[in-house]
Amino acid sequence: MQYDVKSAFATGDAAMANFRTRIKGVFYAVATPGDPLIFHDNASAASGDIVLKLPASVAGQHTVGIPGVGLRTAENWLKERTKDFESFAIRKDVEKFGMVEGITEFFKNFNLVYLLKTDEDLARHGLRLPPLQCIDISQDELDIWKDD
Repeated sequence: MQYDVKSAFATGDAAMANFRTRIKGVFYAVATPGDPLIFHDNASAASGDIVLKLPASVAGQHTVGIPGVGLRTAENWLKERTKDFESFAIRKDVEKFGMVEGITEFFKNFNLVYLLKTDEDLARHGLRLPPLQCIDISQDELDIWKDD
């Protein structure tokens, strides 16, 4: 249900919403190409973590849709879950996109977040790490800030 949809307007630095919110889309106009449009996670203008950065290098009107679920929905989905995240995620992708596209989306996102743990994981992506080299450093070399 979309009862929480809000809109905001600004022509410069501004706090667009001083409450918890999810950005679902942005429409912005660029008159003179320049610095990117930056959204921060904070209640005051131009501070906090950057959550969205949109290019402003081309003059014109731009629309950006941001798909996905919000933080609250994701938190509720995962609240009681302690294992089996992969099958849950693939089920949600298949529900949203259908069988073939859902599995493709899952595979793409899984590869973005999966930690490569073994040599086999690396080999599957055509990667190989060289063996670690042991370097012997004396205590004098570690004391680089010590006054002589």
